[in-house]
This record gives sequence, structure tokens and C-alpha cells, in this order.
Amino acid sequence: LPKTSFAKGIIEGTTTRILEDNEFVEMLRSCRFDVAIHEVYELCAVAIFELIGVKKPVIASAIGMLPYIDEVVGFSPNPSFVPDTYSTYSDEMTFWERMHNMKLGLEMRYRFHFFEKELW
Repeated sequence: LPKTSFAKGIIEGTTTRILEDNEFVEMLRSCRFDVAIHEVYELCAVAIFELIGVKKPVIASAIGMLPYIDEVVGFSPNPSFVPDTYSTYSDEMTFWERMHNMKLGLEMRYRFHFFEKELW
């Protein structure tokens, strides 16, 4: 949990400083971006893009789609044949591997929601 608290402090501090810097936010807003790209390590960029009026945000990921991003963009998880990001399974799983894959996906989503609740 200390690592989570450390990460939470960084994310919270950075986001707060950006949102409270009216001059910076207005400068970004005045640029009137057509598109903005952000990494998916955390979702503060989504709020910032909304604040400055970006109509077409693009999510990029150097490590693949994380389970919570599926939810944000509206993808439905299908653990019966789509292996969880953190599992070692392929798309060919036994019944018990599928059950474990589903449990892992649910657990990771729960952990993210817990972290998100702590953050906000």
C-alpha cells in the first residue's frame, strides 16, 4: 500500500497543480486543439482535456490496454476467450483457466476502483 500512496500523491499533486493554474489552463484552452494524445498510466488527462475543450482525445499505451481502460472506452470484457492483461493464458483456455481469468479480471478492476476512490 505504501507504493499506492506514493503514486496517489504524485498523481493527485500534479493534477491539482495543473487544474489550479488558471493561466496555464487558459493558455491550453486558447490553443483549441483538434486532437490530444495521452498515455493511460492514469486518467487525469481525460479530465484536463474535457476542461480545455478537446473534442477528440486519443489514448495511447506503451504496455497494452489495461483492464480499467476497457471500461473507460466502453469495451465489454469477455473473459471466456480474451485473456486478462495480467494473465499468462492465451485465447485457448480450459474451463478452470477461464474461471481464473475471470476472477483475475474482476480482482484487477476492483483494485483499480479502490485506488480511484482513494485518489478522488
